[in-house]
Amino acid sequence: MISYGWKDAGEIACYPDVKKSRFSIFLDIWHSFRKHYLFSNQYKSNKFWSLDESARLVLANKLGEENRRKDNWIDVHYSDWKFLSKYTSIKWHESPKKAKQRNNAYIKHYGLGEKLYVQYGVTIICEHYSIGKIKCGEKVLFARDCDIDYTGDLFIGDRVALSEGVKIFTHNHSIDYSDKGKSKGCILTPLVIQDRAWIGARAVIMPGVGEIGRGAVISTCSYVRSKIPPYAIVMGNPAKVIGFRFTPEETVKFEEENYPADQRIPIDVLKRNYEKYYHSQWKEINHWVKSLSLQ
Repeated sequence: MISYGWKDAGEIACYPDVKKSRFSIFLDIWHSFRKHYLFSNQYKSNKFWSLDESARLVLANKLGEENRRKDNWIDVHYSDWKFLSKYTSIKWHESPKKAKQRNNAYIKHYGLGEKLYVQYGVTIICEHYSIGKIKCGEKVLFARDCDIDYTGDLFIGDRVALSEGVKIFTHNHSIDYSDKGKSKGCILTPLVIQDRAWIGARAVIMPGVGEIGRGAVISTCSYVRSKIPPYAIVMGNPAKVIGFRFTPEETVKFEEENYPADQRIPIDVLKRNYEKYYHSQWKEINHWVKSLSLQ
C-alpha cells in the first residue's frame, strides 16, 4: 500500500487542477485506506481528493464494503481449493475408513447434512467474488467427478442423488464483454433441488433452472434448462418431461407415507402438473399422428 500509494500520489500531484503536495495526497490516501479500506488506485480513479466530505463518505463506504467482500471471497475460494486439492483424490477410496473421513471432511468444510456420501473428484466451488451459499440435507450422494457450482446459492434437500459426472451451474454471464466490474457480468441464478430427486450420470443443470421438484428423475446426459415439476421424469437436450413416477393418486399415497400433512404437495397441484406436462402432450401427439394418417 505504501509503495503504490506513494506512486499514485506522485501522479495525482502532477495533475493541473491539483494544488496539494505529493506528501499531503499520500497522507490522505493512507488515511482513506486505514479508515475506509479504500485502495490507492480507487482513490485515483474516483478523484477522491476532489470530493466533499459527504460524497467521500458515501463512496468510501461503498468501495470499502466491496473490497472487504472481495477479500472474504478470496479467503473462502482458496480455502475451498486447498480443501479440494487434498480430498478429491481417489486415494480416499482405498478403504471404508478413508471414505468415511472424506465424508466427514466435506460435511465439516461446507456445512453439509449428515450421512453424506462423497466419491472422488467431487468439486464444490464458488466463483466471481460472489459469497454464495450451499446447503445440503441428509443422506445425499455426490458420485465421482461431480462439478457443483454454488456461486448463485444452492439448496439440496434430503435423499438426493447426483450420479457421476453431474454438472450444476448456479450463475451465468452477460455477453457484453465490456463489463469489467468486480463480477465481470456474472448473473446469479439460485437453484433448489428438492428431496428425493435423482440426477443421472453426466446430466447438466444449466443456469436459470430455479428448481428441480421433489422426487424428480433426470435421465443420463440430459441438459436441464427449465424448472422441473415434482416426481417428473425428464430426458433429452433440452430436457423434456416424458412422464411421471406416479399418478397423482399414487403420489398422494406416497407423500402420506413419507411426509407430515403440512409438507405434502396438494393433489390439485399434482393433477395440474400431470395434465400440463404429460397428459396434454399425449393428446397433441395423437392429434398429430391422426392428421398424418389423413394426408
